[in-house]
Amino acid sequence: MSAALDLGTSRLRSLRHENDRLLARGCRSEYLVMEELPAVRRVLDLAKVAYARCEGAVMLLGDCAGEYASIFGVPCHPVFPQGRIPRNDPPARQALAAMIEGLLPDPSEPGEICCMTISGIAANDEGTPRQKRREFLSQVVALRGYVPVVVNASTALVLAESGDESFSGMGFDFGAGSCSASLVHRGEEVAHVSVPAAGDWIHLELARRAWEFCWDRARNRHLPPRQAAIWKESVAESLVEPSGEREKFLSELVRELIAHVIRSAGAEFAKRVGGAEALRPLPVVIGGGTSRLPGFQAIFKQIWSESQFPLKAAVIRPGSESEYAVARGC
Repeated sequence: MSAALDLGTSRLRSLRHENDRLLARGCRSEYLVMEELPAVRRVLDLAKVAYARCEGAVMLLGDCAGEYASIFGVPCHPVFPQGRIPRNDPPARQALAAMIEGLLPDPSEPGEICCMTISGIAANDEGTPRQKRREFLSQVVALRGYVPVVVNASTALVLAESGDESFSGMGFDFGAGSCSASLVHRGEEVAHVSVPAAGDWIHLELARRAWEFCWDRARNRHLPPRQAAIWKESVAESLVEPSGEREKFLSELVRELIAHVIRSAGAEFAKRVGGAEALRPLPVVIGGGTSRLPGFQAIFKQIWSESQFPLKAAVIRPGSESEYAVARGC
């Protein structure tokens, strides 16, 4: 048996294959820390909300954190701010470890594999900060009794969506904290590139332009991307021909992001395999939360056709709309 863990910047997800079924679990990638006041504990106890206690504070994890942040007037903290784990923030590491423990049930047998993705980190990344991040998260999974295997999200996307093409294709994953692109041939990753900008970058740019600030109890000003994210998810008209000023700005940001990812992927893929004659035309699969924006697929195809990409696409298609597509590939 095996388990899968998709550690995304906006959500953490797990899949477990058990008795011919895939069991899914998920939660938001954030936590909330508040002073341990009697009134706070009474409210949480009456609402039957689970919380952790540490050094005179209470901590809410995942979906509960986002739900109660506005009630208590305290902003949530992401476990992966800007796609990273804070170095000198023990509560963030404790929160992340606790959420992973809740997502992964006990292994059914010793040495069970847990295939995992880590936002913003390539599977073979040897940079010191990223390597330490990968080692920390792998250790958390290992302490649950699993053997961790790290894979890139865009590679997992191809494995999930290209079974009919002998698990070959090009995958483009537009996540929240980062984007990645992979070239996969018969289940083996040939090339990969990661771009440290994605949905969260779009949210921040939208929030900055709209001056969507908020203040906590200590009157500290914050620039929360959540309001911008909620607005972005509510956009119904196609970004190909946006009507409002904010929609036009969103369309510009999306075009800039797609163009950057395609350029980066083209340069890396060309170094690995040479020109278009090296491989037959391959399917291109697009996934990730940002790719679900209306008009995103059309914009991607337009920029792709203008990019002179070094490899030919047999077809460009969206991946499954399930938020567990990457985990399924794992």
